[in-house]
Amino acid sequence: MVGDMSRDVKQYKTLLIEVACIFILILSLAVGSYLRLQPVYNALKYGYGPTLYEMDPFLNYWIVSKLYENGLTYYMSLTSENPVTKIFWYPYGRDIPTTELPALPYISLLTYYIAHAVNPSLTIYEWLVYLPILLYIVSVVGIYLTVRELYGPLPATIASLTASLMFIDRQVAGFTVKYVLGLAFIFPAIYLHVRAFRRGSTISALLCGVVLGVSAISWAGFNLVLAAIFLQYVLTPLIVGNMDMKYFKLWIYEILPLTLFILLTPSYYNGYEYLIRNAGLMIPLGTIVLVIALTIFYLPKLGVIRRNSKLYRPRLIYFIVLALFGSLGIVALTTGFVGIGGKGLAAMGLGSIAGVLTGTIAQYRSATPSEFIYLGGAPLVISLVCIPYMMYKVLVRKDLNQLFMMFLLIISVVATSNVAYFFSYSNLVVALVSGCVLGELLTPKIFIKSKTGWFSKILAITLLTIYVISVILQGLYVWVPPYRSVVPTIIESGVGLNLNIPSWINTLNWIKNNTDRDAVIVAWWDYGYWISVVGERASLADGSTLNFTQIHLLAKALTSDEDSAVNTLLKYFKIPPDKLYVATYEFFIVDDTSKRVYPGPLVLSRPDGTPIFLGADGAKAISAMFRIAGVDIDKEIALGGGEHVKIYRYTTSQGTVYSFVLPNWNSSKVSEALLYKLLVDTARSVWGPLGYEVYDLFTQSGTPTKIYTTEMKYFKPSYIAISRITSTIYLITTLYKLDENSLSNIKLS
Repeated sequence: MVGDMSRDVKQYKTLLIEVACIFILILSLAVGSYLRLQPVYNALKYGYGPTLYEMDPFLNYWIVSKLYENGLTYYMSLTSENPVTKIFWYPYGRDIPTTELPALPYISLLTYYIAHAVNPSLTIYEWLVYLPILLYIVSVVGIYLTVRELYGPLPATIASLTASLMFIDRQVAGFTVKYVLGLAFIFPAIYLHVRAFRRGSTISALLCGVVLGVSAISWAGFNLVLAAIFLQYVLTPLIVGNMDMKYFKLWIYEILPLTLFILLTPSYYNGYEYLIRNAGLMIPLGTIVLVIALTIFYLPKLGVIRRNSKLYRPRLIYFIVLALFGSLGIVALTTGFVGIGGKGLAAMGLGSIAGVLTGTIAQYRSATPSEFIYLGGAPLVISLVCIPYMMYKVLVRKDLNQLFMMFLLIISVVATSNVAYFFSYSNLVVALVSGCVLGELLTPKIFIKSKTGWFSKILAITLLTIYVISVILQGLYVWVPPYRSVVPTIIESGVGLNLNIPSWINTLNWIKNNTDRDAVIVAWWDYGYWISVVGERASLADGSTLNFTQIHLLAKALTSDEDSAVNTLLKYFKIPPDKLYVATYEFFIVDDTSKRVYPGPLVLSRPDGTPIFLGADGAKAISAMFRIAGVDIDKEIALGGGEHVKIYRYTTSQGTVYSFVLPNWNSSKVSEALLYKLLVDTARSVWGPLGYEVYDLFTQSGTPTKIYTTEMKYFKPSYIAISRITSTIYLITTLYKLDENSLSNIKLS
C-alpha cells in the first residue's frame, strides 16, 4: 500500500514536470515566433504589407507562383529553353531543375494549399513571408526531442528556450530560403539518429534516413550533419574496440533512404557522381570502412585467426585503415578529385582554392571571435568548455552519443569560423549541445535522492538558475534588439540601416511599369532577383552566382571605360541596343554651403566618435567587381594604394586609427570606369542644374578635391529615385538607358 502510494506520488511528480516543461516549450515557441515576426511589424510600420526578406526568397516566390499557375509537374519544364526563365542570366536563361533544390518550392506550395484552406484571403506571397516561422517551430521541436531523449524534459526545455531567444537570422519572417527549410528537417533527423543509436531502433534509423533525405533536397548544408554521423559510425569500432553488427545495420538503414533521395534528384546532385566525387562520398566510404571493420573484428570470431593471438591487434589495424583513408581524403580534396563547391571548401578552411568569387561574397567571410561571443554567449561557452569532458566520456566511458554531440559541435563551429554563413546552423547546434551539457552535469544532481547529496542538489539548482538567467538576460539585451530592428531588405534598399529607404522599390516599380517587356537591366548580381521578379525584366546575374564567366564579364563591363563596357554588353550578352539599361545606386553627401556633392562610399562619424562606413555599388566595386574583373586589389592595398584604391585613415579623438579602402577618384581607372562614371553623372544630373559640383571628400590632406570625369557618351538617365536619409545624406538609385543613336561614335569589336 505504502509502495503504491510512493509510486503514485513519483508518477504525479514526473507528470507535473512533463506538463510544466511542455508549457515552457510552448511559451518559448510563442516568444520565438513573436521575435521572428518583427520584419512584418516593421514593414507594416512603414506602410508596407508582409514583405520578403533579402534577395533569394524572390526566386522561390517566382517558382512557387509558376507551379501554382501551371501545376506541380511544371517544375521540370523550367529549363533554360523555356522563355519564362530568360529573365534570369540573360540571354541564356536559367535551368531551374539543375540549379535549384526542389524541396523548398514544393513544400512552400503544399503548405500554402493548407494555409489557404484555413484563410482564403491569404496570398502565396504572404504565406512565403510567414513560412519561416513554421519552419522555426519544427527545428526547435527537433532540438527539444533530441535533448529529452538523452537527458529528460528539463534540459530539453532550457535548450528550446535558448534556441528560441538566440538571434537566428535565417528564421526571420520573409527569409524563405533553402537554408531555413534545411534547418527544419536537420534537427528532427538528429533526434531520430540519436534515438536509433541509443535504442538500437532500426525504425528510427530508417525514419532518420528519410528525414535526412528531405533535408538533402532542401539544403546542401545537410552535409555538416552527415559528416558528424559518418564520423560517429566509423570511429565507434576504434573507441569500443569491437564492431557490433547492429551499428552496421543502423548505418545501412540511415543511408539507404538518403541515397535514394540524392539519386532521385540527379539534375542537382549529378546522381552517382555526388556519391563518388563530392561530399556524398561519405556514404559509400562509410559503408566500405564499416565492412572492413566487420572483417577485421570478426575474423577471430569466425576462427580464421586465433582469438588470443598477440600478433593480431584488430584495433591497431583498424586505426591504420582509418589513417590511410583519411590521408587519401585530404589528397583528393586538395587535388580537386573530390569536387566540393567553393562554400564547402571555404568551410573546411580551404578557401584559398575555392576561387575568387567565393572570397568576394560577404556572407562567406570568416567569423570573428567577438561574433561568436555575441551570437553564442553562455551556451557556446559551456559547450566549448565541456569538450574535454565529452572526450573523457567518449574515451573512458565509451559514451557514443557524446561522440556524436562533440562532432556535431566541433564541425559546426569550425565551419562557421571559416564561413560566417553557417552561424544560423551553429547557433542551433550550440543550443542543442548546451542542453545536453546541462543534462549531463547539472540536472541529474537536482533529482538525486541521497540524503548526503543535498549540497550537490543546491549547487546544481544554483548553477542552473544562474545559467538560465544569463541566457534570458543575453536574450533581452543582445539577441532581441537585432530582431526588433530587422527591416525587409528591399524596403531599406539593402544598405543595412534598417530604415524606410524606398529608392530601390521605386526604381523596380518604374522598371515594371515604364520599360519594354523585353528590356534588359544590367546591374551587379546582388539585385538580380529583385530585377527579374519584382521588376519583371531580364537581369544578367543574380544571387545564385551560377556562371562565373558571366559574372566576370559583368564585372569587366562595370569597371571598364564606357566604350569597352558597351562593347562587352552588346557583344557578349547580345543585348539589343534599344533595350539596354544600367542600374546603379550609392550614397551621397550634399553640402549646401559650399555647393558640393560627395559621392560614396562614405566614412562618417557616430555620436561616440567612432566611424561608420556607408557604401553601396561604389564599395562593392572595390570588394568584388575589380577583383573578379582581374585587378589585384589586395596588392594595391598592401602597397598603401594604387590606380584603383586609396587608403583613408580615420582618427578618433582618443587617437584610435581606422583604415578604410576607398576608390581613388584621382585615377582615370576609377573616374572613367562605367559604374563610377554613372555615379558622378547621377550627382551632376540631380544637383548640377543648381550649381553644385562633385568632389572627393575623403583625402588624407583633409581638403576635398574635385572629381574630373568626361561626359557620358552613350548612356542617359531614364529614372532617378532619391531617398533622403538625413538632412545631408541621400541614397540614390539611378537607371540609365543606352542611347542607340550614339552608337555611331563607337567602334564595336
